[in-house]
Amino acid sequence: MSLNISAFLKIFSGTIATRGISFCNTLLVARMVEIADFGRFTIFLFSMHLTRQIPSCFDIAFVNYAKQHSDPAEKQRYLGATLLLKGLFNLAVLATLWPLSWWIAVELLHSPDLHRPMAYGIGSGCALSFYFSFRAWHQERESFWIFGALQGVFPLGVLMILATLWITHGPVGLVPIMRTYTATAVLSGLIALVLLKWRMGATLASATAFARRILWLSKWVLGINIVWFLFQKIDIFYLSRLGDGHALGIYAAGAQLAMALTMITASLAGVFLPSAAAAGKSRSSMRDFLCGARPTLAGVELLFLAILICAPWIVSLSYGQEFREGATALRILTLGWMFHAAHLPFQFVYLALDRPALRLMLEAGRLSLVLVLLHTLTPANPISGTAWAMTLSTMAYTLASTVIVLRLIKGGAIPATTTCGERT
Repeated sequence: MSLNISAFLKIFSGTIATRGISFCNTLLVARMVEIADFGRFTIFLFSMHLTRQIPSCFDIAFVNYAKQHSDPAEKQRYLGATLLLKGLFNLAVLATLWPLSWWIAVELLHSPDLHRPMAYGIGSGCALSFYFSFRAWHQERESFWIFGALQGVFPLGVLMILATLWITHGPVGLVPIMRTYTATAVLSGLIALVLLKWRMGATLASATAFARRILWLSKWVLGINIVWFLFQKIDIFYLSRLGDGHALGIYAAGAQLAMALTMITASLAGVFLPSAAAAGKSRSSMRDFLCGARPTLAGVELLFLAILICAPWIVSLSYGQEFREGATALRILTLGWMFHAAHLPFQFVYLALDRPALRLMLEAGRLSLVLVLLHTLTPANPISGTAWAMTLSTMAYTLASTVIVLRLIKGGAIPATTTCGERT
């Protein structure tokens, strides 16, 4: 099984284009609303993306299971089960949309002015979730250029409408902008559902048994995503509790630049998920998958190494000379991302072998370890200590997880094997 660099580049180019379009949307909105409303707009975006992200665990389960079957009818049933579960999730969210957003805004955040942005954002996220099922179908088929390009369709539609309003001096303000996003999301979701039904023949008939399997894997994937999200944010939260604003600002500069590397790792994940699922049929296929990932990973590691070396210049050019100390954090964190990238193919083996609970335990172990390391290292060296806590915990997680995956492969979790480069 060959994982060539072109598959990664197709997704990565789509990711870059999408980030660029989304940034243009943000710039336009900043010029169309007052400063306070721009802050509320960021809450709208966060609500939309979070609501869309939660049911994405169904898409991951669909790709994992559908890739393991060659029968188109089986794939259709898994797709039907995914859409059924997403529909039930969205109905439950929409049924409680207004009181839920009111409770979060008023009772939790004590900001009644955030009620409407949250309501619009949650509704938009529900509609967008179906659009991302359409992307998942292309991911399962390994149509990576379409999978990558579809990332930018929704923000491009929003950009066209916002640009038209800006040029023609149409209605501006927070509410028209949120309605633009919501209408585009609803239209995108409806078109996706029509295409899924028309092109794939997706049906909800006899989907109950398949829905149970999708739901079983999805709950573990959701747990993994939550723990991973907490891990990515724990350094900033822990450092902020020390009350050293200067150290927090310096560290945040390096950490934000390091987080940009997620565009690369997310693109790699888009390739590895379907490939690992298909490789779970035999040890020879799994070995081919892991060996075939090496050329792409080697190129990514070289890029990360260049970033590590050039960190002082990157930080100074991005934030100015006053933030140059942030290069220390960027270098240490980039080292951690190098380990993370090298381990990406192994992460999806857990899903292919139906061992998601094991990966969740490892992720929880990493989160626990980083808390211990932060408590130990951060007080003495706020910037480098925090960065080393994140990196050392990732290194430990990577080494332990790699050993476990290799033992699973050799221990009979899947049938017979061959060595790298051989074919059965």
